Order: sequence, then C-alpha cells, then structure tokens
Amino acid sequence: MSRHSYDKPEVVGFLDIGSAKVCCVIAERSWPAGHNAPPAVRILGVGHQRSRGVKAGLVIHLEQAEVAVRAAVGQAERMADVTLEDVVATVSCGRLKSAHLTAHADLDAGFVRPQDLDRLSSAAHEFAAREDRALVHMNRVSYILDGETGVRDPLRLAGQRLSANWHAVTSDLKPLRNMSMLIDRSYLSVRQFVPSGLAAAYAATTSEERRLGVTCINIGAGVMDIAAFSEGQFLYTDTIPVGGSHLTYDIARILTTPLAEAERIKTLYGTLVGARSDEHELIQYALASEMEGEAYQTTKAEVCRILYPRVDSQLRMLSERLDRADQIAKPGPNVVVTGGASQLIGFVDMAVRLLDRPVRIGNPAVLPGLPESMNSPAFSAVSGMAWAEPVSATQSYQASPSRVSGGGYLDRMEQWLRESF
Repeated sequence: MSRHSYDKPEVVGFLDIGSAKVCCVIAERSWPAGHNAPPAVRILGVGHQRSRGVKAGLVIHLEQAEVAVRAAVGQAERMADVTLEDVVATVSCGRLKSAHLTAHADLDAGFVRPQDLDRLSSAAHEFAAREDRALVHMNRVSYILDGETGVRDPLRLAGQRLSANWHAVTSDLKPLRNMSMLIDRSYLSVRQFVPSGLAAAYAATTSEERRLGVTCINIGAGVMDIAAFSEGQFLYTDTIPVGGSHLTYDIARILTTPLAEAERIKTLYGTLVGARSDEHELIQYALASEMEGEAYQTTKAEVCRILYPRVDSQLRMLSERLDRADQIAKPGPNVVVTGGASQLIGFVDMAVRLLDRPVRIGNPAVLPGLPESMNSPAFSAVSGMAWAEPVSATQSYQASPSRVSGGGYLDRMEQWLRESF
C-alpha cells in the first residue's frame, strides 16, 4: 500500500504541438498530499497527428495547424470518452529566456503568514512579466529569512524580513498569443503552459539526476530545448531553432527526393558512424520530379556524409548554449538527450566527443495505459507534462481574455452556431 495520501483524481489533457507531430494525451492524475512526491497517473486516451502549420515551435498557418490540433484532440477524446475543456500545453516559441529575481517582504506580524508568501509571489510575477514579455513559468528556488539561507518552508517562522529567489521563464508575447489562439480555435482554453524542455526533462531524467545537477536536451523536429537543473531546482532554459527536420531537408535537397522519402531514408538508414560495408549497401529512392518510374540509388555511406556536417554544426551550437547554462545554473557536466532526433545511430558518441561531457539518451518513464509505440524519446515532452506541478494564475501565462466562456459542450455549440449562421 502506498505510504502517500493522494488528492482526489482529476482528468487532465496534455497537448504537445510540435513541428513534426501534434500529440494529445488525456490522463487521470492525482497528487499526494503536499505534492511532495510524483503524482499517480493513468492514461485514458491518446491522439497523434502529423503536424501542419507549425515551424520551429511557431504557428505559421493558423488554419492548417487548427485541423491537426482538432484531429489529435478528437482522437484522444473519443478514446477516453471525455470532452476536454482546457489543456496543459508545451511551448517552445517566442525565444524563451530564463531570468532570476529576488522579491522581499517585511513581516509586519513578526512571523511569516500566508499573505506574506502571496505578496512575494505577486511581486515576482509583476517584475518578470515586463517589456512585452509574457510569463510562461515561474518556480521558487529558495527562501531567505533575516539573511539566513536554506529555509525550505518559512510559514509561521518568526522573523522581520523574508526574501524569495525565483526563476522565471518568459516569452515574446505575440508568438505565445498565436499559440493560445490556435488552442482557443480548437474550443479549448489553456490551463497552463509548460516549457517544452522542462516537460521533456521530467520524463527523461530522474529526480536523483536533477538533485545532483543535470542538463536535459530535447531535440525535436524544429527546435532544441534546453532545461538545466541543480539541487533539484529548474534554473535555466533556452531554445535553439534547429532540429531533426533540418537533417531531412538536407537529404531531400542533395538527393532531390520528396521530403517524405527523405524522412524514410533518415529513419531507416540514417547513421553518424561510418563502416566500409556502407559503401556497398544500396538504398533505392524516387526523385521529387517523378511520381513513377525508374528508382534511383544511393548508399548508406552517402547518407552518413549528408547527415554528419549538419549534426556537427548543431552540436557546436548546442555546446555554446551549454556553456551559458553552466555560468547561470551550474548544473554540472551530465547531459541527457531526448526527442526523436536523439535516436540517430551514433548521435550519443558524437555528442560526447563534441560537447566533452557525459551524455546518455533519456527514455521517458512508462505511464500506465500509454501505448508502447509512444514509450520512446520522441514523446518525452507530452509524457513529462504529467509530472508538471500545477501553478496558480499568478505563475503562468493566461489564455486570451477574449475567451470568456468555460469551454463546455453548450459553449462550443453556441460558438459553432454563431460562426456557421
């Protein structure tokens, strides 16, 4: 029997809108009292569609993206036999940036009251969401009571001045509004945005790794997301607008083959480790200009020669960003890579050499009820949202104020009637 007492289960929808795929997972989740342990999660339904209208985390074609999101959400709703009103969604757009700030409060009562903690949170929120930047995520790092550090729970402790150190993640406002509008047009509201790197890290790293210090790299189709941890705290995030789709484009361009064919070649034959036999392993493919006709050929060695320079360039860019994370978060040398592009043969060995750090592939923890096909690094972000701590309205970006309805079935029907007639 579990030694934790759990809160009442709630049904939560998780939505990951990426450049290559849109995933929706509906789960029943219950947190232990005090949220001092991971939640109990059971998957009720999943939906998975090829993404359209999204590039490098940005919405570039609203109507196309809406079709993909609606299809993925509808698929998950039918499987779970529920209707979602809101979702927890990943975000990697808007040049996500980390900021560290400190809020102070004088303790008029001579001890720490709940309203003092609320004042600190509100002050930090107001300071972080400035200069046309939207606050996506905020987590408390530590408390300082009368100059003494290391205070975990200051409530009811005597003192005169309380300070709190916070880590805030902000985004450019307009790209985030576009993402919120996309979700809103799918008849959903945003319960909470979670940085994609943080969501993937929850799935791909262990609590012990995060306590000792680790950096998680989620390599998606269009974006690399970075999340750095030290002493169990999320302290740094960054995004690089490159990913696995660039490898596909290189294959398509050099071989003059359709993107779908290039993706097949990358998935089946892509490698960063050369072997003599690869020069003789032939791969047949079709040219982009010919729907039918003679098949063309290349070799596995040629595919390696196409992929290697691009991965080399991406890892060198990543190395520069990791140096920046070291200066701010001091997470230590260990790196965990996850995401679909991390599964390329030879990627880890190449990353160890170019990053000069210990690197391992992070497979997401298995969730009860999740299809086996989704238990892979490619789905780390959507899996990790199940462990994302719920936040209050003062700690996360809120959906567009134009949405005033609750999003239930009757509200959806009313909006549909207005739009149709």
